[in-house]
Amino acid sequence: MRRPLLALVILFSVALSWATPSGAVELAKAGDRHMEVVQVQGAIDPVVADLIAGALRRAQTNGASVVILQIDSKGALDTDPLRLIDAVRTSKVPVVAWIGPGKATARGTAAALVAAASFSAASPGASVGPMAPLRLDVDRAGRGVLLDEIPGLPPLAGSRLRNKVAGLSGHRFSGRQAAEAGLIDAVAPTLGDLIVALNGKEVPTAAGPVRLATAKQVDTKAGPRLTADQPVSFLKPGTFASVQHSLTSPSVVFLLLIVGLSLMVFEFFTIGIGLAGAVGAAAVAGALFGCSHLPVNVWALGLLLLSTFGFAVDVQASHQGFWTGVGVVGLLVGGLKLFGGSAALDVPLWLVGLIFVGQIIFMLGGMTVAVRNRFSIPTVGRDSMIGELGEARTDLDPDGVVTVRGAPWRARTGRNRPVTAGGPIRVVAVDRLVLEVEPGDAAAEV
Repeated sequence: MRRPLLALVILFSVALSWATPSGAVELAKAGDRHMEVVQVQGAIDPVVADLIAGALRRAQTNGASVVILQIDSKGALDTDPLRLIDAVRTSKVPVVAWIGPGKATARGTAAALVAAASFSAASPGASVGPMAPLRLDVDRAGRGVLLDEIPGLPPLAGSRLRNKVAGLSGHRFSGRQAAEAGLIDAVAPTLGDLIVALNGKEVPTAAGPVRLATAKQVDTKAGPRLTADQPVSFLKPGTFASVQHSLTSPSVVFLLLIVGLSLMVFEFFTIGIGLAGAVGAAAVAGALFGCSHLPVNVWALGLLLLSTFGFAVDVQASHQGFWTGVGVVGLLVGGLKLFGGSAALDVPLWLVGLIFVGQIIFMLGGMTVAVRNRFSIPTVGRDSMIGELGEARTDLDPDGVVTVRGAPWRARTGRNRPVTAGGPIRVVAVDRLVLEVEPGDAAAEV
C-alpha cells in the first residue's frame, strides 16, 4: 500500500516542480517593445480570467505595444465577466481580439471581449456570437448583455461599441459575415495575417487613439514580404493551472467521476487498498474539484453515486436484478442531467453512451466473473472443508476474510469470539459462499 502511494506523491511533486505559472512563455524582456498573445481557449474560468487580467495589467508597464487575445471560447464560467470586459475597455495598451485559427468560436463573454477590443478580427471559418448569456453557469434562458453595468463605463458609450453589442447580442455570424456586417474589423486566417493587418491602423484605447506599427518589409527569395517588426510573446496557463482548467470541463468531470468510483469499487472487492484505490480516489477528488466550478445538479450527482452502489450490490450477489436496473437508469439519467446552466455544459451524448457501455462491461462482465471466481466454492466435497485449519487474513468481527488451503474465503465468526488478523481459525460450517469459523486451537496450516 505504501509504495504505490509514495510513488503517486513523488510523481505529483515532480509535476509541481515542472509546473510554470500563468503566462509562462516570455519571449521578450520586460520593458522591450513587443507584442503579447494571450491564448483564451475553452471556458473562461478563474484560471483563464486571471491569465487575461494579469496580462492586461502587466502590459501597461512592461513595454507591450499591443495585447492580442487569441480566442476560442463559448463563454465565462464561475468568474465575473464584467471585470474582464472592463479591463479591456480601460486598457491604455491596444487590445486586439482574434477568433482563430480555423473554426474557433467566440460566444458569451468571449464575444463581449471581441466587441470591447480596440480591434477585432476572425478567421473566415470562425464563428462569433451570440453574446447572451455572458456566463455558461446561469439558467438556460440566459440574461441580456448589459455592458452599462461595467464600472466606469459612461452611460452613453460610443456608437462603435453599441453597434457591435446590438449585432452580436442574439445572433451568430461566421468570421466573413461578421466582417461584412461591420461587427469585426478584419478577416485574418492566421495570426501572421492579423499582425500584418494591424500595421498602420489607428485604434481607440483608454488613453486615446493609437496608431499601430506591427510589421516591416523584408526581402526573400520569393520577393518582398511583411513580417512582425518586434518579438511576439505567447502567454498561456502553466502546467498546474492547465490541469485545473481541464478539470472544469464537464466531459472530464463526468469521466473522472465514473472511472474513479469504479476503481474504488474494484479495490473494495479485492479486500485491500492499493494502486487502483489510490488512483480512483484521486480521480474522484479531481472530479469534485471540477464540480466546485460547475453548476452541478445535486440530484443527478446523487443518481451517479446510487448507480455505482447499485451495480456493486449485484456484483456482490453475483447476479443481475433490481439493483442492476437502478445502476443502469441512474447512470444514464445522471450523466445526461449532471450539469445545469447553458446547454454548452451538457455532457456529450456520445460520451455518456461510451461510459455506459464501458460500465456495463466492467461491472456486469469483468467484476462479476472476478468476484465469483475469487469466492466460489466447489460443489463437490465442500463438506470436507469442515474442521480445516486456516489463518485470518483480516480481523473477523464478525465478518472478514480467511485463508484456507492456500486460498482466500469470505468468513464469519461468532460476535463473542472475534479473531484478529493473523490468528488461527477452524472451519465449523459452510453456508453457501461463506465459511463459518471459530478461533483455532492449533497452529494454522495454510
